[in-house]
Amino acid sequence: MGRQYLPIIPLLRRSPEAVTEKSPSSPDPRQQLAQLYAEYAQLVAWFASRLLSRSEEVEDVVQEVFLIAASSLRNLTEPPKIRGWLKRKKPDLPEIDLDLDLIDNRIVDSLMFVDFLLFLEELIGRELDIETGLVDPFRTLRSIRDNFLRPAV
Repeated sequence: MGRQYLPIIPLLRRSPEAVTEKSPSSPDPRQQLAQLYAEYAQLVAWFASRLLSRSEEVEDVVQEVFLIAASSLRNLTEPPKIRGWLKRKKPDLPEIDLDLDLIDNRIVDSLMFVDFLLFLEELIGRELDIETGLVDPFRTLRSIRDNFLRPAV
């Protein structure tokens, strides 16, 4: 018995415009994925067909590739945007590692924290639901990515 997959291929075969409307401040990950699919699906299928003989296996590989891309699409784009924003605010910053504590290292201080939250809300396209006094989800780029940038499943 074969694997069960989400019906992602039919969704992605539609034009990117048909999938969803793009918000000017925060591109929709489904639209980005649809654009990636339109550009690269044939190439992925061609490579897979060189290694596999059955068309069903080729389709499985193409679907796996784009499921993996879907699960990590935001992670490929948002942390560099956050780094860029932080660098604009503090140009003398060295490279910011995913696990560097932004608060303890005073990269994001108390005066800048509200601006940082507003920037994150604009980036993800929704209001952040935060508890008063809870800063741990904002301490590192990794925790921001894991708490706010991962697609909902």
